[in-house]
Amino acid sequence: MTDVNRRAASGSPMRLDHGSLRGEPGASHTHYSVALTGDVEERWTTAFRAVCAQSGANRVFVLNPRSATVSFSCRTLEGPALVFEMLDRLEKLLAVVDRRVSSGPPPRAGTAAPTASTASPSAPPPRRFAE
Repeated sequence: MTDVNRRAASGSPMRLDHGSLRGEPGASHTHYSVALTGDVEERWTTAFRAVCAQSGANRVFVLNPRSATVSFSCRTLEGPALVFEMLDRLEKLLAVVDRRVSSGPPPRAGTAAPTASTASPSAPPPRRFAE
């Protein structure tokens, strides 16, 4: 077991490997990827995707569990300040994912907590039109 995997197995939080940040310039955007330190296991991957979906970050950050990287894009004209902001947002997102993973059982794929709109009502809603 490598040191990175040993740290992840011991319950240490997932972190970004800032030294691995790579950018691929395009016409109007630069596509960045950064490695994660730790073992990106299925439970963590499921929690990451659930947190991203709930926060709207699923269109911003894309996880590749096979390579243990997260990618995102920034418009070229926005410069390095936005890249640092995105890395900060990603670190905060990782902290939320780590808290979710350490707080309990893994979320099941395709399920969500019932909300007012999905919970079964006690009585049917009133009809608006006469039949």
